Amino acid sequence: MSIVKRINYFLIFSVLGFILLATFKKPVTYENHDPVDFVKEIPEIQLNIPLEEGLEKGAENIYNTEEFTPSDLTNFSPAWTIKVKTYSDKGKLLEDINYLKKLGYKVYSRFDKNSINTFNLYIGPTLLKKDSLLSLEELQDLGGFNPEVLKYD
Repeated sequence: MSIVKRINYFLIFSVLGFILLATFKKPVTYENHDPVDFVKEIPEIQLNIPLEEGLEKGAENIYNTEEFTPSDLTNFSPAWTIKVKTYSDKGKLLEDINYLKKLGYKVYSRFDKNSINTFNLYIGPTLLKKDSLLSLEELQDLGGFNPEVLKYD
């Protein structure tokens, strides 16, 4: 008898065995369960988050609207980021990413738009330019970086 026939017979007997078991064996039922009453109403939750539009108090006039183009003037506040440095060596980029993360900065990197083989390291984004300027001053004190504040895109 060939191997293909044996496999076919095995499959046929397996299916027949399954059918016989399903016919004569009763399914297991668990009778010791307590029904749970689910609440169908969603409770109202107070988050204590102000839903007012605009910026935080006192930050309304920190932007000079003359520096924006008409397309920049939308309902969204501009965000800011710090371009820390441009790298051509991935290893040095990863070292600086880990170093800045250990210092507590939120860092990310992107390919440089002008060159395929270079990467830019960024910190941010922040919603207030003054926060980015504070981080810029801290980075200048660390040394080894050439930071600049940019509008986040």
